[in-house]
Amino acid sequence: MSEFDDLRVGVEPIAQLVEAFCLSLQPPPDCTISEWAETHRMLSTESAARRGKWVSWPFQKEPMDCLSPQHPCDQVVLMCASQMMKTEIILN
Repeated sequence: MSEFDDLRVGVEPIAQLVEAFCLSLQPPPDCTISEWAETHRMLSTESAARRGKWVSWPFQKEPMDCLSPQHPCDQVVLMCASQMMKTEIILN
């Protein structure tokens, strides 16, 4: 009996490990900036009037989506009131 007998592992756990590793290397699915923000962005009381999950208002979605990498537009011009959405769009 070898001192390494306890270290032997069957083929199945190794196959599961390799599969999990390969899945972790896949790029994330394509999504727009507004979709990403609604899924991942959290607001603090220091940066927003209300704390919690980011909710995109209808007037914010189009400019954010136009800034997404897969969108064909190469320039976005915003004309809006001060403290309306520009910094938050950049942060997303």
